[in-house]
Amino acid sequence: MHLDNLIISKESLESEEKYDLILSNIQYVNALFNETLTTDEMPADALKSYYVDAYLLQINNGGFAQFISNISADQVIIDFIYNGLKDMGAVKNADMFEKMINLCNELGSEGMEKFFNNPPWGDNPERDFLNQLNDEFHHLQDIENILDYNYNWLRFHPKLQALSETEIQQHVEEIGKAIPDKEERIAASQSEMPRYTQVILALCHAAGQELLDITMGDPSFEYQGEEVISWHFITDAGLHYMIELEDKAIMFNESSNKNILELSYEEIEGSIA
Repeated sequence: MHLDNLIISKESLESEEKYDLILSNIQYVNALFNETLTTDEMPADALKSYYVDAYLLQINNGGFAQFISNISADQVIIDFIYNGLKDMGAVKNADMFEKMINLCNELGSEGMEKFFNNPPWGDNPERDFLNQLNDEFHHLQDIENILDYNYNWLRFHPKLQALSETEIQQHVEEIGKAIPDKEERIAASQSEMPRYTQVILALCHAAGQELLDITMGDPSFEYQGEEVISWHFITDAGLHYMIELEDKAIMFNESSNKNILELSYEEIEGSIA
């Protein structure tokens, strides 16, 4: 199986908000991932837009060090971003991205191992080294804004296909039904998925929201006088975070700190199963 067209919703194509189009592509790619498709089975250009946007969100949220940590320096993702920026015509950003990746090469395998093994907070010279170009990246967006380039490239892509939300859902379901080893793929992906990802997915499902990205973990988050780990993530309804307590997990809206919902571990296990 190999898909070629970039599928977006008719509503996003007609929207005055540029990000609606990018988000529609993200939702399509996520839907394909949920159906257990691999990157080599998906439209390459859809993945380029998808990962370029993830790169932009990560840099804006926590800098290059957070980005490279969250993707585990995955070369496949790195290639999608670099080639995507070039294809979009964002050549200055492609050069900037290459400079940032070269920082990983300068650290070398030993330095990168220290970076991955050390906590992201406090004294972390490898993190600071990787973040040294963050300000230059932000200044570059005033000259060559990645979001604009991503939007324009998608909007006029020769293989862009606009469907209704119902048609997209039917299209994705048909793709899922055509996968002969889907059950085996699901079992494999669940066994490899970190526990916190499973919990976040269960919370998002219960909240009726779509998970777009997990951005960071904060091991020193304070909740009712106790330090707990909080996991921050982005859904189609904005920025959120979750914490796990002794008997439940709680999902919060990040801007208001409002408790969105709580799930017992019994409910979470039932959702994962």
